[in-house]
Amino acid sequence: MNPNPLSEPYYLLHFLTFFSYLITRTSATSLLSPHLIHRLVYREIQAVLAFALLAAFKIVRDETWEALYFQYAIFR
Repeated sequence: MNPNPLSEPYYLLHFLTFFSYLITRTSATSLLSPHLIHRLVYREIQAVLAFALLAAFKIVRDETWEALYFQYAIFR
């Protein structure tokens, strides 16, 4: 039985961290050089594509997130 995602502090902290990153990123845009901003955008696109690929593997294999992380991040 899966716990309610809103009652778990683990998921709430990840949610808040993600949105605090967005706030920090948009406020720091005026301070960074255009070259650094361009590189940061490419890294963000790579992170989104990697997460989408892992999510697709999870959906196809019907595994839990913990099993997926354990298999792909630790042993490969």
